[in-house]
Amino acid sequence: MTDRLRFAPLPAALPATVPFTGPETLELRRGAPFAARLGANENGFGPSPRAIAAMRSADAEIWKYGDPDNRELRLALAAHHGVAPENIMIGEGIDGLLGLLVRLTVAEGDVVVTSEGAIRPSTITSRALAGFCPRSPIATMPKTPMR
Repeated sequence: MTDRLRFAPLPAALPATVPFTGPETLELRRGAPFAARLGANENGFGPSPRAIAAMRSADAEIWKYGDPDNRELRLALAAHHGVAPENIMIGEGIDGLLGLLVRLTVAEGDVVVTSEGAIRPSTITSRALAGFCPRSPIATMPKTPMR
């Protein structure tokens, strides 16, 4: 019997790195808080007072598991944006959504080209699934402004 845990091929192929270093860790390393936490995609103004009020009004219901289909949220977002609810995808953040996209579209043997500044979890997942994930240095990327 082996003394090591045997992983499935996908997690076994992942590099032994942390895909995202949180701002708390970075602040601890530098010995001071950041003036703005832009890398964490946080709103520098904090939550809206209306959002805080909505959370407080829902506090009696937080003991329940949430709807895994996010039906009410998807319907509200679809109505707000004028699209069909089936065109709305709810996820656990950009890492989860990009990871899901990679899993749905990348097959073994595919080549996935990424940039040096790409979001790491999608690059790690692409490398694990495709096996070959070359990086394009940022210096060689077009300097044309996005429109």
